[in-house]
Amino acid sequence: MVMLSVFGCESKSYKVKAEGFENVKKSYKEGEKVKINFPYIATDTDYYFYVDGAKYNAKYENDKGYVIEFVMPEHDVEVRVDSKNSMEMLDPYQDIVKITYQRMWESMETGETEDRNMISQIMWTLNRVVISDKENDISVDDYGDLIIIEYEGGFEKTYYFEENYYVDRETNKHYEVTSGLKELRNVLSVLIKED
Repeated sequence: MVMLSVFGCESKSYKVKAEGFENVKKSYKEGEKVKINFPYIATDTDYYFYVDGAKYNAKYENDKGYVIEFVMPEHDVEVRVDSKNSMEMLDPYQDIVKITYQRMWESMETGETEDRNMISQIMWTLNRVVISDKENDISVDDYGDLIIIEYEGGFEKTYYFEENYYVDRETNKHYEVTSGLKELRNVLSVLIKED
């Protein structure tokens, strides 16, 4: 007598790890369609979705939010979301890698920084220095400030001030600074290590 045993070819079940998503079932069989959604949408926020580490372009449905759909593979799957406030200001000075300050007053003192916050503070203050278009022939020894800004790729830009004047180093013309230089020197003085 021949006995036939029938063993079903039952598909194995796998899990979808998706924190913060809705409609996630406890498990899915291989080949089953997975459809989950992310309903927690904030204004001024960009969302980036990933399925097993690969970027996923989620579609948006008014009643569900962002919807993720895929066919369940033969393994567990992780779905995650990253968000970024789209109103955040990008660092306008992100391509600056270093600022060097040479204070050439009665003695020569030098300081430098690669700190992102310090670079931003210096550049913000430097951009608020107001330089008039009035030329002057005055030259002042022993009272100069040289600022060297280094950018990615090796490009450099320099600013030179003598007493209350901005000096165009190519033409050696002096232009009166009407405001902001004191504040700039105060910020730059942090780079000078006092003995």
